[in-house]
Amino acid sequence: MVISPLNALMASQVKELAERGIPAVSLGDEGIDYKDLFQREGKKITGIKKIAEQGSSADSIGDHEVINAILLKLGLPLNTSQVAVSNTKLNVTLLVRIMQQPQNTYADLLSLFPPGDAQGPESFPQTLIYVNSRVEAEGIQDFLHSHCPEAIPTTAFEFYHRHIDDSRKQGIQESLRTGEHHGIPTTDALGMGMDFCNVKRVVLWHAPRSFLSLVQKVGRCVCNAAELGKAILFVTKNAYAHHLAELDTDEVILEPSDQANEEDGIPEEQDIATDAAPTQPDCIAAIDAVDPELMTTGNEFVTTVSLPFPRPLGGLCCDNCTPENFPVETIVPKYPYPTRACQAPKSSKELCTAVKAALYSWREVLIETEYSRQFTVVPEYVLNDDVINEISARPHAVAKMGTNVFKAIIPWGFSIQYGSEVANLVADQITLHPDPAEITREHALRERKLQEFLALATKERQAKLLPVFEECYNAVYRVKINNMIKVTRGGTTIWEREQMCRPFISLPH
Repeated sequence: MVISPLNALMASQVKELAERGIPAVSLGDEGIDYKDLFQREGKKITGIKKIAEQGSSADSIGDHEVINAILLKLGLPLNTSQVAVSNTKLNVTLLVRIMQQPQNTYADLLSLFPPGDAQGPESFPQTLIYVNSRVEAEGIQDFLHSHCPEAIPTTAFEFYHRHIDDSRKQGIQESLRTGEHHGIPTTDALGMGMDFCNVKRVVLWHAPRSFLSLVQKVGRCVCNAAELGKAILFVTKNAYAHHLAELDTDEVILEPSDQANEEDGIPEEQDIATDAAPTQPDCIAAIDAVDPELMTTGNEFVTTVSLPFPRPLGGLCCDNCTPENFPVETIVPKYPYPTRACQAPKSSKELCTAVKAALYSWREVLIETEYSRQFTVVPEYVLNDDVINEISARPHAVAKMGTNVFKAIIPWGFSIQYGSEVANLVADQITLHPDPAEITREHALRERKLQEFLALATKERQAKLLPVFEECYNAVYRVKINNMIKVTRGGTTIWEREQMCRPFISLPH
């Protein structure tokens, strides 16, 4: 009898046991009525809510107190045989990649594709790409579809999250087992309690919320201990610096995004009761803690001698230990549109407020004129508040770049229909609300340009007058009279005609 917190895990284990010729059933929401079965055997089950408090620690499942509590509550002897499996993955190499391109472009995922020409779908090892929201899962699927080589069909990539229907979930899970799917952008909804033997890579798009989440996701890579796999973590430059600061200060620095719950953080199969949030532990002190009981259990799990599957040949720890074996690829994508905002002057608060008000008014008028007599399409659907805030924060860039700004810098789905109209609206607001500081800067710039022009004109005038002056001077200088004078040149005295302008040349300057 298989008992587990997750229905999917129980079903997978029962199926695997049956394939090995071992009769097994699971205690879950589906199946036979176990109460009637146990009543016939002279026993009674009134219901089990929770066998033991597991806690949130990565080591809590192996804690002796938890195990003893489970044995006692199930009425099993304390010397019951136990099979404990470590989560150590010596055959998985951990790589950390700092994003080189804006994260909303997903361009750094190009490194997942094989270099050169792909020979077929098998050129892309089966990969789970974990994200923190279903929007990212769907966006990465579109990115993989549009950038995959011709030899790899787009059907090899499919997103997965808790909001898709059950039949589609089952189809994706089965395709992962058969090897039909090779890349699955997914939330936490996929993987827990599921046995996918073909997964060779696990990609984490942004750092997980906790260390336990990291261990769980990496653990879904290469179930066969004799095979090699990779776990690749993509983080932004700011997130990388943030984690370094935590290590330096030995403090957990919470960001607003970390304090919010994940949109798809809990799989469908889980029923988790939320308790009071525990205080953040001292991360360095927890690593350095010396607990005899925990250290004994840990040594049994991590020493190479006791492990049933040592590190396979060619297996490497991480790119931090041997960086020479994992050169960082340079990602230089070419887009037909800009992915970074152009340089633009800073906008005043008055202009930002005016642009925001104009956009709110514009979307209301749009619904009244083009989507009247219906209640499905609302103003926030056409132009949501996040897009309005992005536009109002950089109106000069929007006016300067036009509709191109809505391709990657400020993604907006309705930009094809209304992008030009919104860009013109922003430009009109800039004209109506000039910035006094900008006016002063423009006046100073015009004055500087005028002075440069006048200096250039004076120089050009002098350049034109100089040949005329020299011609006139030489014409007078060369005129001579009949009066002969004695002149000494180089120690030799000669007679020559006197210059008419000689009296003037001899005058003091």
